[in-house]
Order: sequence, then structure tokens, then C-alpha cells
Amino acid sequence: MSSPLLIFDCDGILVDSETINTSEFHAMALQDGIDISYETLHQEMLGGALYKAIELLEKQHNKKLREDFIDEFRRRTFERFKNELQPIEGIIPSLQKITHNKCIASNGPVEKMKLNLTITNVLSHFNEEHIYSAYQINKWKPEPDLFLFAAKNRNTLPNQCIVIEDSANGVRAAQNAGMKVIAYATATKKDELNSLKPSLLIEDMHDLHDSIQYLTERL
Repeated sequence: MSSPLLIFDCDGILVDSETINTSEFHAMALQDGIDISYETLHQEMLGGALYKAIELLEKQHNKKLREDFIDEFRRRTFERFKNELQPIEGIIPSLQKITHNKCIASNGPVEKMKLNLTITNVLSHFNEEHIYSAYQINKWKPEPDLFLFAAKNRNTLPNQCIVIEDSANGVRAAQNAGMKVIAYATATKKDELNSLKPSLLIEDMHDLHDSIQYLTERL
């Protein structure tokens, strides 16, 4: 049995930040004159680069968002994270069981990840030096580069990696990198993620450890 490298996404896998992110983005977009539903925005933002979401909205609505949109968005969400952010239900018990090498690879900035992981008491389960960001290489999911970058830094071949993701872009990135992927799906995302045929799909993070063991036996 090979020992895999586990590569965790951050938002939606380790910390429950997506609701806060989307609600603040939605409020700011409305303030800037872009009339879009919360649900549509949630789907367009999920798992991608923030600047690409902005570019897409501006193109679709033929309007420009404020120049400091990203800075203001970061400020607002950071303030809410301090008071509201929680770990994903079941992730801490699962991390306590996991003994394999692991790291984090996310589209978000490293400092944002460290802040969120510290607030939720998840950071203690990882080595801070093993947190990788798309901003370090200027490549975002669904491109495979971020996961390949993480694997290279951890001296692990792609086919020995298991990615844990909750977005379509993240699942595609893992598949494009030649890695196995466990998709964590809430009810609203189950059909979409199932259609991508991940290695496994789970709906309860308490099942993560057993799922990792199952895939590890098949590496």
C-alpha cells in the first residue's frame, strides 16, 4: 500500500467561509449597480479566481465595479470571519484520525488561509509551511498547476496524491493533474459534482477518513 499525499482545499473543505464570501460579494455588487441573484453569484464565484468573477460580472452587466473592490471585499470578509467563521462540520474529528502527509492548496491568498484556519482552530492540524496558494504561481483552478505545485513541493508524484475538494473547478483541476479526488458535496452541489465522476463523493465530512483509506488501498 502506498502512502499518499493529501491535498486539501481550504474554503468549503476546512472552513465554512463560502456563505460569508458570497453574501459580502453580493452586497457590494448590488451597491455598485449590478443586479444579480445570490444563487447565481454563488455558482459563478465558487472555486474560481476572484478577479475572474469580477471580470465576468462586469462583462455580463456592462458595468465596472469600484477600483478597490477586492481590497474592500477582503476587509469586510476578514471582519466577519473573526466573529462568525466556523470549521466545516466533521473536519476536525477527521483530521485527528488522519496520519498521512497532508498540505493545503487553495485559490485564496496564504495570509487569508492562515487567518481563517487560526480562527477555526484548524491550523494546528497542518504545517504552516505546507500551505500553497494560486497567487504564488498565478495559476488558478481548474488549471492543474496549483495541485502539481503542491505535489512537487512535497516531493510526491501526482498519481500518489488524493485531493479533497468541494467545487467543480477544484475537481477538474485535480483530474487534470492526474490525481484522485474526493468530492465533498452539499445537497445543492451533489448532482454537479457527481457528473464530473470524482474518485469518490461524500456528503458527510465524518466519512473522510474511511474514504481516504479506501483510495489509499487503490493507489
